[in-house]
Amino acid sequence: MRIPPCPTRPLVIAFANLALPALAGAAVLAAAGHTVSERDHQFSLASLEIQAGDTVAFSNDDKIRHNVMTSAGPEPFNLGVYGPGEVREHTFAKAGSYEVRCGIHPRMKLAVTVR
Repeated sequence: MRIPPCPTRPLVIAFANLALPALAGAAVLAAAGHTVSERDHQFSLASLEIQAGDTVAFSNDDKIRHNVMTSAGPEPFNLGVYGPGEVREHTFAKAGSYEVRCGIHPRMKLAVTVR
């Protein structure tokens, strides 16, 4: 009596279909997006705690130009000058403490803690 070969192809497809949502969910959990508004010469938050790899969008909801930057912390950055209605983003790759400021309006401060 001959035993027919095991049909492995449908089994592989079933595993592939099950694995894709799990991988997609893991990618969503790995990084998150955050938005900080700039209005009336101040950031909408005084502090923000995020995970390494998260991106922060800085939205200029003011009537004037801003320049979001930091010169201290694990990775200094400068988003350049941008006007009303514009958004600039920065991904915080390294853990640590950042004091984010506006290069034009030095009283604007945001403490970002990256875990």
